[in-house]
Amino acid sequence: MKKIIFLALTGFSFGTVYAQNTISVTSDPKPNTISVTTIPQPPKSITNVLKIAVDKSRHLAISTSDASVDVEGYDGDELIIEAVTNKFPRVAPPEATGLNFIKLNNRPAEDNTIGYRLETDNAMLVQIGLVTKCKYLHIKVPNHIFLFSINASNMRQDSYITVKNIKGAFQVEGLMKTTYISNVAGPFKIAGRGGTTILTDILWNQDSVWPYADKTHSPASPYMVTSTGDIDISIPEDLKTSILFMPGNGQVYSDLNLIQGPKPTLTLNGGGVKILTDCRNGNIYLRSQKK
Repeated sequence: MKKIIFLALTGFSFGTVYAQNTISVTSDPKPNTISVTTIPQPPKSITNVLKIAVDKSRHLAISTSDASVDVEGYDGDELIIEAVTNKFPRVAPPEATGLNFIKLNNRPAEDNTIGYRLETDNAMLVQIGLVTKCKYLHIKVPNHIFLFSINASNMRQDSYITVKNIKGAFQVEGLMKTTYISNVAGPFKIAGRGGTTILTDILWNQDSVWPYADKTHSPASPYMVTSTGDIDISIPEDLKTSILFMPGNGQVYSDLNLIQGPKPTLTLNGGGVKILTDCRNGNIYLRSQKK
């Protein structure tokens, strides 16, 4: 079955769309709708790259399905989506020692092709539907975008998502085995479901604020991490921070010199940057950031 990946780009400005393979663009009877279909070509490399110009003053929201995803910020003006095949080589279980692998015809081989459909409903909402057999996507997002968010609600059981090097506000939500966040400044909101959320090398900023002018749409804290699984956060020993906890069933472990507050709060060096954690069933690990 083909894997479907939908990108919802709120207030997203589209310019030129590129693909390494030949593409066809046709008008759809529905107003403001463009259908874009990849024309199969002989493979030229192991990747197929799509490039879409964006307006960095708008909110860019992406929804993905099934494939593992690496998201990386960069100093450019285009959203770049790269499908990479054979990222995860097949590993036979120990029980298969001495046996030959048999490829079943009802399980299509992974390839690097990406088909997509662009639909515009109004000036504030643009949606793209991607169809791919690739199990891994590398997405590059322009830095200093107003707000970037990615939703990965229908991931494979063994899939993961990483976000790194983003210099502005972003949000991540999804159902995946592991979520990795590193080398970001925020503010950010991480909502992981079903797996472990790991944060390292975060540039915690006391002055970090959400970009919304309307405070009713801004999260309660510049740094929010929620998960149904474990939360693992590395924090510099000299950081002034206040870590707030929502009710949960897990335990809290740390090697930091944290002080218990009157509420479900731990402070480090007298308190400061607010970090809100909500761990429903897993444990929370607060580690000293290795230098």
